[in-house]
Amino acid sequence: YLYLSEAKIWLGAATEAAKAGKPFDKASALAEMQKNRSVYFETPLAEMKRESAPLAEIAETARAIIASMDE
Repeated sequence: YLYLSEAKIWLGAATEAAKAGKPFDKASALAEMQKNRSVYFETPLAEMKRESAPLAEIAETARAIIASMDE
């Protein structure tokens, strides 16, 4: 609910910036992360489901992001 979501926001923004050939929009990414934190703090722990991904999936996603930067 917090760390994985923040990583997705940060990596998504970085990937989009790299694909567009534009500078990373830190302010926009931080605004999205703040929205995510608001949801996190407003959600009771009893309602949270664990979200995770296998390490192989994470490694493949990282590889794809790195490869797309060479295109």
